[in-house]
Amino acid sequence: MEISQNCLDIIKKWEGFKRDAYLDPVGIPTIGYGTIRYPNGQHVKIGERVSQVEAEEFLKVDLEKAVEQLQKSLLGIRLNQNQFDAIVSLCYNIGVGAFRGSTMLKRLKEGDFEAASEAFLVWNKATVNGVKIELPGLTNRRKDERKLFDATSGQNKPLDAEESLKNKVVHLEGFRDGDDNVIVATASDYTVAEILVLKSPSKRDLISAIEQYKNAGSFEIAIAGKKIPNGIRIEVDSVADESKKIDSDKEPQTVLLKYGDKNDAVKTMQDSLVKLGCITQEQVETGYGIFGGKTLTAVKLFQKHLRFPETGEFSKSEQTAIDNIIGGIRKGSSSTELVKAIQMRLVSLKYMTQAQVDTGFGIFGSQTEKAVRKFQKDQLLPESGVIEALAFKVLFEEFVQSTASDIFVPKDGEHYTIKPNADVLFTKNLENKIKALAKIYFQKTQKKLVVTSGYRPPAFQAAAMFNKIDSEGEKAVRNLYRRSGNAIVQIIESYRKNKNDRHKAIEAIKETIEKQMMRGTHISNHLLSNAVDIRKTANAKILDEATRAVGGRVVIEVDHFHLELT
Repeated sequence: MEISQNCLDIIKKWEGFKRDAYLDPVGIPTIGYGTIRYPNGQHVKIGERVSQVEAEEFLKVDLEKAVEQLQKSLLGIRLNQNQFDAIVSLCYNIGVGAFRGSTMLKRLKEGDFEAASEAFLVWNKATVNGVKIELPGLTNRRKDERKLFDATSGQNKPLDAEESLKNKVVHLEGFRDGDDNVIVATASDYTVAEILVLKSPSKRDLISAIEQYKNAGSFEIAIAGKKIPNGIRIEVDSVADESKKIDSDKEPQTVLLKYGDKNDAVKTMQDSLVKLGCITQEQVETGYGIFGGKTLTAVKLFQKHLRFPETGEFSKSEQTAIDNIIGGIRKGSSSTELVKAIQMRLVSLKYMTQAQVDTGFGIFGSQTEKAVRKFQKDQLLPESGVIEALAFKVLFEEFVQSTASDIFVPKDGEHYTIKPNADVLFTKNLENKIKALAKIYFQKTQKKLVVTSGYRPPAFQAAAMFNKIDSEGEKAVRNLYRRSGNAIVQIIESYRKNKNDRHKAIEAIKETIEKQMMRGTHISNHLLSNAVDIRKTANAKILDEATRAVGGRVVIEVDHFHLELT
């Protein structure tokens, strides 16, 4: 059977037309009459806009897919047009998967249409804060659908399905382009109808992409060396059916914590998110136990890492994922979705190829373990082959050379001067601290401080470390940085391997420093824009007093005073 105008009208009435893309209640970008994916397989994105005519065409395509999925479930059940239209409207809202396991379908198969009609009203609830509650809007929609289901008159004729671009396709050809699967769809007149670039390695998605072309009689793999035809390429994240609907045959996720909550459970969640690198301890301390804006951002970041819907709500899924990560994701792990996220991250960092992932997407096998060990070795982590909290943090951390967005070359201040030709860098925050400190020092001595070093990006810090080790010796530097633990050992090792070539040594030290920073280790506060070096002509006692006054401490080194500021 095909839908009639009655079906379109009732869905359009209750979905409502939205010209601009928006986030639906579960955080999925949606447009038009509830469309979350365009006919070409691309996801809707915030910022996009459609006309009402386009929206109706998208709706028809979505309904065509729903009808196709429904046919098997309704096999053997004799329905009139109104009954069929009402059921399609229901399924567009709740998802075909939910309908397949429903009491309504069971009653229809038993021939009890009266009980099936009553079952419409069951689907009037949504999960809010972990509790299913009745929503008036859903109740009214179900009443409308039930009224259509029960109507014996006013039946419309099925809509004639126009021949879509996909229906014109008669032949499919598969190509590999780097790490992507590419499908070239050809029409009966030998013209290229569409070129799909599948970004997902999933076998299911490949099959789903092929099945979109119902009239394609053949699919073949292109011979080696054959070029992909010219044409606009459509990148598709995933084309497999997704249920975006209210309730499904799976129990909705219970929301454990949400924005605005204040309790010990929030503290536990925040502690876990700190371990996983989604929020810093400093950020947490401003609202420990409070689910505020920073915590919301951290939860969404964690969800993004795992390719979960970015709702910002902390549910059982997120808690289970955290428990599994802290326990360790290893070879043979049954946490399929976590493994998929790890594999895709390893692909993006060039530790695995898409072809390797394709052979076992979601399976933590030998290839994935080998890639994890290589990653851990490169990042100076224990080579366990297991993704636990620290490895997860480093794996998903987006390394930023400096968190400061206002780095600049400073000029002499009122109470301090900058050492000429010293490559000194400041941030606004550091400049404010220096101004306050230098003012206190000047008031007591009537003398200006001479700044010899400020903020250091990894390259600057690497050069400084090389010079220090080269001039003072490994033992003296190791002793000076003894509080850094293994970090100074790693830096000295990088120096030792390349010390006969200054350029190579500095580059090696720089790479080591960057890897350490990814793990949250900073060999010097210069990297954090929380330190300056002052020429040793300053009065040590008064400098110490001024530094303590603004918050910090003075470390006396061979040729300068090192000020660590808080």
